[in-house]
Amino acid sequence: MKKMDLTRKELYSLIWEKPLKYIIDTYGGTYQDVKDLLKKYDIPSPENGYWSRVRSGHTIEIPSLPILIREDAEKVSYEPKEVKKRVKFKDITNANVNLPIRKVGKLDELVIDAKKAFQNQSKGNTDNKLISIAYDVLNINVSPKMIDRALSFFNMLILGVRRIGGKVEVKQQHSTIIYSGERLEISLRERQNRIEKQNPKYSWESYDYIPSGNLYFKLGENSWSSKEWKDTAYTILEDKIEDILEYIPTVVLKIQELKREIEQRRIAQEKERQRQLEIEKQQTTEINNFLAIKTNAELWQKATLMRAYLTAMEENAIKNETFDDQMKQYLIWARRKVDWYDPLVELEDELFEKLDKITLTLPKKYGW
Repeated sequence: MKKMDLTRKELYSLIWEKPLKYIIDTYGGTYQDVKDLLKKYDIPSPENGYWSRVRSGHTIEIPSLPILIREDAEKVSYEPKEVKKRVKFKDITNANVNLPIRKVGKLDELVIDAKKAFQNQSKGNTDNKLISIAYDVLNINVSPKMIDRALSFFNMLILGVRRIGGKVEVKQQHSTIIYSGERLEISLRERQNRIEKQNPKYSWESYDYIPSGNLYFKLGENSWSSKEWKDTAYTILEDKIEDILEYIPTVVLKIQELKREIEQRRIAQEKERQRQLEIEKQQTTEINNFLAIKTNAELWQKATLMRAYLTAMEENAIKNETFDDQMKQYLIWARRKVDWYDPLVELEDELFEKLDKITLTLPKKYGW
């Protein structure tokens, strides 16, 4: 790379003669380094799309160079940061170079159990297919070549989880991080590459699935709260353990906030349900009371009508001189029955005790 030996005016001219890429390729640095340089010396630069429009034949007015009064304004000083070339992780894996296994202290009991499970399942296994040991040990699904690295990753993760006040627990088909009373499902898998077969015998055998050497770690089970970390072109999963540990308290807090919201909604819904039940209960009570008023009013009206009828009968008998002891006893009996019928009197009557006042019927008798 050339050292920049330009005045402010020369750099201004260059920036409007050549794209930024030319300056970066010639003098080094990055796009942002050059933009910062131009800002430092108050040098206007082309907007996005400028060079495409120039190539299309457009004539665009170039802004003039502003006056800058400063001691160092004439000579431009440019020292771009050194850009370190990074080795791609995929280049390492494609070259079949084994990554160093990071060992931190002695293996945790859960990791030891997982190692034994892998040893049992690997007996007699000569291919490089994925091996899953998720049933009663740590949820890991990797190829034989990645077992040691997977176990090392989990060992570091378990130590880290303990450091932040949590723990890792294993039950059948479930590996979980327990933090602040919440359970977070965890799993570690190796991604597979799908390779198309040449001349497959059956349509369902069109592809081979080859382990890629890339690890994926998933935290959480629900789509809204789950997150996945993975090997990328420049970073490996082990370097992201601290990110995982920082994320755990954050997602647990969100889960607990959601649970509180759900509980608050449940309480509100239960209160509303109880309120509706009380309203329905009150409605039923008042309807029944109103029906009782209506029924009693009708009974009273009929009782009043019957009393009037009995009085008229008595007066008519006296008028016609047919009023005798038999009539007198009849009227006494009839008026007692009306008093039984009248809801405002409700005289007891042994014979009518079980008689329904509305239907004037006795209850049915069921024989065996």
